[in-house]
Parts: sequence; C-alpha cells; structure tokens
Amino acid sequence: MLSEAQIERYSRQIILPQLGGKGQETLLRARVLVNGGVLQTTTLLYLAAAGVGTIGLRSRERPAVFSALAGKMDDDDHLINKKRASSTLDEPGDPVVATLGRLNPDCRVVRHGMDGSAAGLIAAYDLVVSEPGPLVDHCGRLGQPVCCSWGQTSYRHLFVCRGGPDQACWACLPAEQKRTTPGHEETAFGRLADLFWGAFQATEALKCVIGLGPSSPSRVFRCQFPQLQFSDRPVEQDPDCGVCGRAGGRDG
Repeated sequence: MLSEAQIERYSRQIILPQLGGKGQETLLRARVLVNGGVLQTTTLLYLAAAGVGTIGLRSRERPAVFSALAGKMDDDDHLINKKRASSTLDEPGDPVVATLGRLNPDCRVVRHGMDGSAAGLIAAYDLVVSEPGPLVDHCGRLGQPVCCSWGQTSYRHLFVCRGGPDQACWACLPAEQKRTTPGHEETAFGRLADLFWGAFQATEALKCVIGLGPSSPSRVFRCQFPQLQFSDRPVEQDPDCGVCGRAGGRDG
C-alpha cells in the first residue's frame, strides 16, 4: 500500500487511468536490470523518477552526466533528499547512486560486476534494459522480457520483447538491422537523439513492467534523426533461430 508521502510524490501518475494506484504499486515492486551505455543513461533517470523500486546497474563505465547532475543537485537545496539510494557495493562517492537516490528515495540501486552468471542475474529481475550483447542473447534463450536499444549513424533502434515461448528474440532480426555504430554520431543531433531515444526506451520499459499495451508479438522501433522519421513493425520468431528457435532450444 502506498504511503501518504508516496501518494503525494506520484500523484500525477496515479491519476492516469492506465496506471492508478495499483500500477504505481507494481512499479515500486518492480526490479529492472539496466545494462549498457549512452542510450541507457536517460532511461535510468526516467525509471527512477517513475518509481521503479529496484534498479540493477551493470556497466563498465559511469556516465559523466551523473557527475554533473550530482553537482547541480548539490546546488539546489530543494532537490536534495538526505535519504540516498542503497547499493550492494559500498561506494559512497558513486555519482549514479547519489543522483538516482536524490531523484527518488524510493529507488534502490544495486550495482553488479561484469563477471558472474548472466542467467542467474537475469532471473533476479522482471525486465532487462540493455545494449546489444551476450546478455540480450541470454534473455532470448530464457524468454525474459527485454528492451534493447542501439544506434546506426543517424538512426536509433529499439527492440522490445514482452517475454514468452513464442516471442521473437533480438537474434531473429535481420543481420543488417542489428549492426551498431560505435559512438553513433558525435554531433549535437546525435547527442539529442540519444536523449530522445533513452526517454522513449524508458516509456516502453515502463509499459512492459505494468503490462500496458499489446503483449505480443515482439516489435522493433526505428527513428531517423534529425528528420524524426519514425517506424515500427512486429518481429516474427524465426523457428530456426540459434537462440530462441528449435536450434537454440529456448528454456522454459
């Protein structure tokens, strides 16, 4: 049950008919694992602000934007909340933990190393938000809900799978569509595209958590910047896919 402080904090979300108090409680119970780079940075902020209760963070880098935000929050007394997010690692100077904790004290941040069992890590979460890589392949093999985003020059892509035995995985996409461009576009438009797409990814992730929208099939979204030419289409499962099809032997 929501506390009075939580009702006040999330009042603008609770009045939404597609969310309500029950939906907000679902978000507070939710566990979302975020893995990856620049496209996941904006997503992290929106997931925390929306009230996702536990955010797992798995990344080799600590985005510089969090250091800047932490410093800005230090200057804005009305944004400072002394109750910080907790972490499984004792990192009092971690700008990511500090920023997300000040943004929303209900959010618990759990840092994970890059080693260890991917399958075991995935099983501890309701949803995985990630860049392309082995972790996304494991999601496909296990039938785990996943949002996977990547960039190709001026294009941004997002693959969304709600999970289940008959849903296509990321590996079912055509090879030419899965190519990534390191660094994407190092331009003003490229940076804005990453911010925009990170927010869009957060929207789709929240829909997955609360069960809003169609449950199947998997979909891939694409947007070309700066023209903002947007498209989306369903992705059919490839029965011969080496990850989720007969050849892959999807678990469950």
